[in-house]
This record gives sequence, C-alpha cells and structure tokens, in this order.
Amino acid sequence: MCGIALAMFSFLFGYASFGYQEPDYEKIAGKITEKTAKKLKEQKNLCLVGTGGGMMNDIQAMHMSFYFYQEVDLKTARELLVYAISEYLSAINSNTEIRPYLHQYPFTAKNLEIRIWIYKPDRSELPPNEIDYIADINGILEYHVQGADPRQSIHEETYEEALELVNSGFTRKISQINDERRGEKIIINEVVAKDGAKVSINVESFNYFLFQIDGEGFKPYESLSFISNSCHEILYTSIQADKDGKILPIGISPAVIGESGGICHIDILREKDSIHLKFPWGIQKH
Repeated sequence: MCGIALAMFSFLFGYASFGYQEPDYEKIAGKITEKTAKKLKEQKNLCLVGTGGGMMNDIQAMHMSFYFYQEVDLKTARELLVYAISEYLSAINSNTEIRPYLHQYPFTAKNLEIRIWIYKPDRSELPPNEIDYIADINGILEYHVQGADPRQSIHEETYEEALELVNSGFTRKISQINDERRGEKIIINEVVAKDGAKVSINVESFNYFLFQIDGEGFKPYESLSFISNSCHEILYTSIQADKDGKILPIGISPAVIGESGGICHIDILREKDSIHLKFPWGIQKH
C-alpha cells in the first residue's frame, strides 16, 4: 500500500460529470498513465497519488505525482526522476493509438509534469536539509530540501543535462571494463540508413550486460528519438548528433530483472530514414 494522499490532486483522466463524454484520447492517455504508474511501482516503488494533464482538442501535457518512501541523495534523486520521465515518454511515444492526438510528436520532458514527494520508510517527514521533493516542470528538473521556508530549492537542471549525467555513468563503466580487459570491441550489429547515417552496437564480451552504441553520418545537430525495448521494458530518450553528425557513445544495459537473457530492439527515430536494429544479451533460450 502506498498510503493515504495528504493533498488533493486533479484526476483529469477518467473525469466524469453529468452529460460529459470522455474523448477517446483521454481514455488512451489514462491507460498509458495507469500502465506506466504500475511499472514504476514495481520497478522503483513509486506510489502514484495523482494524475492529470493539459488536454483541449489534443494532448499537450500529461502529469503524474508520486510518494517515495526512502531517503535519497542528489545522484539517486536524479536517477529516479530521469527513470520516471524516460519510462513515461517511452510509453507515450511508442503508442501508435495516441500519436495522432499528441500536440507534438515525439513528446519530450517539456510535455510532462512529474512530482515526487519523499518521506522516510516509516512515512514520516524527513529532517531539515534532506531532499524531500523533486519534480520535472516544463523540462526543468528541480530538487528541494526541507528547510525553514519550509522548502528550499538546492539545484535545477534540464532533463537533457540530467540524462547526460546518468548515461555517463554507464559509459564510464564500459570504459573501465575495456581498460581492465584490454580487448577489442566486437561489433554485433550495424545498420546503415539510405542517407548514410550509421549506428553500431559494440560489446567486448557477452559475459557482460553492458553495450555501447555509436553513430555517425547524421545531419549536424540532428535531433533524434532513441527507444530501446528489452523484454518489454522500454526506455525512451532524446539525443542529438554533434556538429560532425556523430552520436556520442551511449552506454546501455538491456538486462531485465527476472530474465537471464533476451533480444534488445533499438529504434532511432528521425523525420526520414529511421534506423532499427536488435542484438542479443545474456543467456539465450533455445
């Protein structure tokens, strides 16, 4: 049980009043939010306490609010918030039913509002100077501590900045493995689009669950949507090519709790010539 909500939230999905007919896109949005919330509860123990959104003829924004019963530092708070944002975006952008109703596609962190209130495991309030509230508001991630005000902001960053910091941890880990083993990377899959853009999946050893994605041949500063699907666990993020049309190395761990191996599907979505590839990880079932 997630406990009793201590504040009133606007539940726009499933809103009912006399004579009101809920549009199809609100029903679809509600199902996506419900499914995402269930996954976030299972994977991160985030307890949903509120949903909402901005919907007038189309879907401009989608909102979720949570309680989290565990102390966090800034690094853990960032990882938790980035994970929640990525899962929500992935669920929205990979759903073909909702796509025609989105005010813009793909949805980005600027179209989401995610708020997380943090408590002790016994559900009591945290002491002063502990992070007790984090949020994504219009693509800006906010971190607050309990203070005399009573709440004070200690840090702000864009979703892209936070995502880069989280992903850099995977990249450093891959580099560390390479340094330790001093082996040559193995390209396990490579796809070249019609316009010459190329994406490759590298790994040094199949004993590890860490892979690296490299790309080149894209337009300078081209905006891309990156979606990975491993055993139905989906991760979405926005990336951008550099001035030379290259994608900075992306570290990815496709391992899924409860699974010993599987196939990871990668989609790099573009306006034209999207790239699709897949690769095996872990122990394959025959």
